[in-house]
Amino acid sequence: MPVARLAAGILMRSSEWLISKLLQNLRVPTRYPAFAHQRLAWIADSQIAYRLKRPWPDGRTELVLPPVTFLRRLCGIIPPPRRHLVRYAGVFGPASQARAKLRALVPARGSEPPPAAATPSGSTRAGRVPWAELLRRVFATDVLTCPCGGRRSVVAVVMDSAMARAALGLPCTPATFAPARDPPQAELWFDDTS
Repeated sequence: MPVARLAAGILMRSSEWLISKLLQNLRVPTRYPAFAHQRLAWIADSQIAYRLKRPWPDGRTELVLPPVTFLRRLCGIIPPPRRHLVRYAGVFGPASQARAKLRALVPARGSEPPPAAATPSGSTRAGRVPWAELLRRVFATDVLTCPCGGRRSVVAVVMDSAMARAALGLPCTPATFAPARDPPQAELWFDDTS
């Protein structure tokens, strides 16, 4: 036999009390609510009415559901925490056996430049995309293409700013500027101190 509780002056069965508490928590404003809270209402026979934005093709303007059914449907549209909202399944899934066959259907690009060379240390790690390839993807410009038609390669990576300035032919010390001065002030009649 369900336990009875006193909630808001009304004796309720424990399942009804739990549902009323859940629905109260659903009314707490959130940044991106799962549904429009203004359209939700209790109706006389312990049912929940949800007013629809537009009439459905069969002419219904509101959904009337028992509380448990409403909560089941609501839980169905709330995404699980810390999960991607878009998931791919079937052939488009990441572990599909048929991805190679699907890739074969995609036409090859004609003038794709060769992949970027290995890092200066000579190691290429799996899963790492070289910076030149990333720049080519984002800006559609191959930064390793030389104006003479050849390919550039990374010779050295300079981390010291003084060495970089010397290699680029820039002065090693930054330029010094005179301190800023006040603008010239015109003599105004209200500046008269006498």
